Amino acid sequence: HNGERKTLSGTGKGPLEAVVNSLSLAGLDIMDYHEHSIGSGSQAQAVAYVELRNNGSRACYGVGIDNNITTASIKALFSALNRSLGS
Repeated sequence: HNGERKTLSGTGKGPLEAVVNSLSLAGLDIMDYHEHSIGSGSQAQAVAYVELRNNGSRACYGVGIDNNITTASIKALFSALNRSLGS
């Protein structure tokens, strides 16, 4: 944050809920989540889609792609969050 490294901690029923809770952003709700693979076999990548609402505002969407589904999910969350905060 502003060039300074921060360590956050949060708990939840899964990785996305834990990340949201660690951010301490009241009113942040994941409305929808989907994931699938791109390609097949050991070279496949994971793609995740998140629909997010921040304090009941309009829906913001994010997409994340990574070799790891958890990392793809977190990338999608921050993609949606950036859109939410930027509007």
